[in-house]
Amino acid sequence: MAEKPRSKAPKGHKTAESEGMPVATPSATVRALSIPELLFVIFAFSEKPELARSARVCKDWSDAALDELWKDLDSIFPLLELVLDLDLLRTASHNSATPEAYEDISSALANADWSRFYSHAKRVQSLEYVEGHDYRELEDMPALGSSVIGVICLHYPYGPCLLPHLRKALWYSGSGSALSILPFLPKDLAHLDLELFGSSDGQLKAAFNAFRNRSLHLKSFTFSTEVAGPISDAALGLWLETMETLESVKLPDYYLTTPVLSRIGTLPRLRVIDLFKASFDDDQVESTDARMVGELPSGSFPSLVELSLPATPATAQRLLFNSRTDFAGLTRLDLNAEKDIE
Repeated sequence: MAEKPRSKAPKGHKTAESEGMPVATPSATVRALSIPELLFVIFAFSEKPELARSARVCKDWSDAALDELWKDLDSIFPLLELVLDLDLLRTASHNSATPEAYEDISSALANADWSRFYSHAKRVQSLEYVEGHDYRELEDMPALGSSVIGVICLHYPYGPCLLPHLRKALWYSGSGSALSILPFLPKDLAHLDLELFGSSDGQLKAAFNAFRNRSLHLKSFTFSTEVAGPISDAALGLWLETMETLESVKLPDYYLTTPVLSRIGTLPRLRVIDLFKASFDDDQVESTDARMVGELPSGSFPSLVELSLPATPATAQRLLFNSRTDFAGLTRLDLNAEKDIE
């Protein structure tokens, strides 16, 4: 088939090409500002109002700006507000909440724009939740109880995890239960800082058992609580034992017990252990010396490099030298004695 001749410009019509002029192309600035890696650097130094405006410029900018805008959240409520009126959460969070309050939440979620929620939720890499923390100058913010989270999960259509790409989480709760955090934790979560107050020994056991079934791959774990008991000791040890990726753990000193240390001693990558003195009444738990594990199995803590203890040298000596493990790789030992050493 003969090639179709190119159409010619009308007689007398001049074009840039016919005049020997260069054909207009996007400027170098425009091309540069379309490079994803460069946009990532620029938006990393932008404030949130600038990111919001940049997201409305064009599609290329929108994706990059929204990634940075939603990357780190200091509250979960900006996300929940996309699908739910916060007044409904306040009503359901009261102790006197009726079944109708949860039905209202369920009705609202049934008609929610979950695709919009997911488009932002998948960008979140860091989350901080502090129970009772003000949001948008609203003082009476509701606590996220497990019942409310359960209703949300029933309607969520994108799988078992609300934040599939979350890498770091800080969760502070004064209401006792840690179960509300579970739907926010993906398996690839790397860093978890959990602060639970008002919990019972049984509630902690339930939380640690639930975490164990979640099969997390943490690199660091920090835990604060005012509860110490044999039930939670055993459950914590069993959970930590499953995380072969764990490199750093920070716990209150009253978890310096056989059920915990004997189990985390098997972790192949654990390099740092920080056991800190609890800040509440000393009478609530036994002293570090009283609860100190007697002897560790041979070969425990094969990769341990740093160890911090709120203990006297005598107590540390009993742990380090009266055990069948040699702590050969230990290069740093920090001791914070409860009393002055004479």
